[in-house]
Amino acid sequence: MAEIVDIEGEWKDFIFKMIEPEDYPKVLDHMRRVFYRDETMFKLIEYSDELADEVDLLVTAFLNQNDKMSFYAIHKESRKVAGVRITYKNTKGSERPDCPVTVPEHKRIIGFVKNFSQGVDVHEEYGVESYAEFFMTSVDPEFRRCGLVTEMYSRSLKLIKSKGYTLVESFFFKSTYS
Repeated sequence: MAEIVDIEGEWKDFIFKMIEPEDYPKVLDHMRRVFYRDETMFKLIEYSDELADEVDLLVTAFLNQNDKMSFYAIHKESRKVAGVRITYKNTKGSERPDCPVTVPEHKRIIGFVKNFSQGVDVHEEYGVESYAEFFMTSVDPEFRRCGLVTEMYSRSLKLIKSKGYTLVESFFFKSTYS
């Protein structure tokens, strides 16, 4: 395996940092302000604090897997979280993090994702024991159209490649970032 790439550091007006447990509050705050309100799937349903609470639990469960593949970008001048990239390791035989899903809107999102991926066993289809999964990407509207999301994907791909992954899974919807 290649040497693990360090994706932390400066780029343009931003500083990239790996997400550590002490960063969860600011990352979740960003997700509530940005992703849960303007991501395509979430735009189809009505935002509520109850929905955000449940999705926060799911995001935290993915972050707690401690795969060291999720990071965020801080705007140097304002110190504001500008973007978040959440990636996790999907291992054959393991389940995705399970969190209570009681809010009807959240059930709709989970149902869509399950139906979308039903019938596909990526591990069997591609002969891999594990692969990286791009879970969420979010960029604050204030920092869009400056190349940040492209840089985040580039850093993610370099990192997962350096960790020996040969496959990455991602769902793409109409981009709010372009």
